[in-house]
Amino acid sequence: MGIIRLFNRFTKPVYDENLILKPVLELADGENSCACRTGCSAARRDSVNMQNIHKIGKRGFTLIELLVVIAIIALLAAILFPVFGRARENARRISCMSNMKQIGLGILQYSQDYDEFLPPSRNSPAGVATPWQWIIQPYLKSTQLFKCPSNQQTGRVLNTTYSGNDIPRSYYSNAGYTTQTYGPGGTRPMADNASQKLAALESTSTTILIAEREDYSNKASANTYNDKLNDSREIFDSTNNRTYLTNHLGMSTYTFADGHAKAMKPSATITPLHMWLVSGQATTAVKTDWRNAIANAEADMNKS
Repeated sequence: MGIIRLFNRFTKPVYDENLILKPVLELADGENSCACRTGCSAARRDSVNMQNIHKIGKRGFTLIELLVVIAIIALLAAILFPVFGRARENARRISCMSNMKQIGLGILQYSQDYDEFLPPSRNSPAGVATPWQWIIQPYLKSTQLFKCPSNQQTGRVLNTTYSGNDIPRSYYSNAGYTTQTYGPGGTRPMADNASQKLAALESTSTTILIAEREDYSNKASANTYNDKLNDSREIFDSTNNRTYLTNHLGMSTYTFADGHAKAMKPSATITPLHMWLVSGQATTAVKTDWRNAIANAEADMNKS
């Protein structure tokens, strides 16, 4: 019997709750402890991150960072401001060309009503001077067309015949000296009291009728220097080293006898054709003073 009981003792399965449940409980406790540790670690990390962010938010720019930002802004300004300036001046040039185009059409309408004669640079019957601006005014119905947006001067052409305000003074007729010392060297399309017929022009598309210049007198007047580009001194004043041609990015605008307007370098008006004359444009020599005035004006305009 004793042997049987001993055999059963070693062969019977033993089910000890402590042996089974203890490892399971320890495993569960370990998982809970791990989860707790993980959660606590994440919470601590979040807290540390928030503290770091808070510290970073309070930290200002360093002097080096500020200097770098200022240098970048200054560099961009230096690059972009000239571009913006050129864009504005180009817009003014386009507006000026539009004005001179309308003036050219007004001159052509006048010539259709007057047997194809161009308007005189001024009409002075009985000593009453009427500049060409007022002569063609009934065809334009606007005085503001005579103001170039780039011309900051306030000179005006006196109203001696028509009612209304004085006309701004920005555009001048191709009239005045011809073969004299300060003239271009030949006959010009417009003149006081009498002008050429369109049929007398060698080429209407290359004959200048109107040029633009600035008047530094800033006053209202109807004298001969305020309605026409009288001579080379009205292009460049060598005494005062002053350019009178209006500068649009190195160019000036001109109205031609066929009504179109164009911005050109001053030198393009005498080479290869002498566009200030009614004939002999390809063969007539440009007078020395006129050529020098054109060259000096262009050189001065290219500087700005």
